[in-house]
Amino acid sequence: MTKEEIAAKVAERVPSEEMVQIRSEVEALVRDYNEAIQTGSYEAATKADTAMSERVNDYTAAARDIYFDICKNSDSPMLTAVTILTFTTIGVKDEKKGDDKVPVR
Repeated sequence: MTKEEIAAKVAERVPSEEMVQIRSEVEALVRDYNEAIQTGSYEAATKADTAMSERVNDYTAAARDIYFDICKNSDSPMLTAVTILTFTTIGVKDEKKGDDKVPVR
């Protein structure tokens, strides 16, 4: 399988509908987290942070499963794995903004 064929298989499956849905959920949770931090509702912020972590892990697992499946079904799984060694994941990054240096995601 050539690099072009592998890239075509990846493009067919990534991002999957599940991955797109997870990403939108994480973006909504980030907004909820930021709002909770700004209003001082730390319990709500903790809940949003926990949910974000779980959904980010789900996204990574979905991406990994797709790539592992592509490798497994190729003629040369090890060569395919080396060819597509990396896969896209999502994450959450804190930035300190404003005079109070409040963390914002």
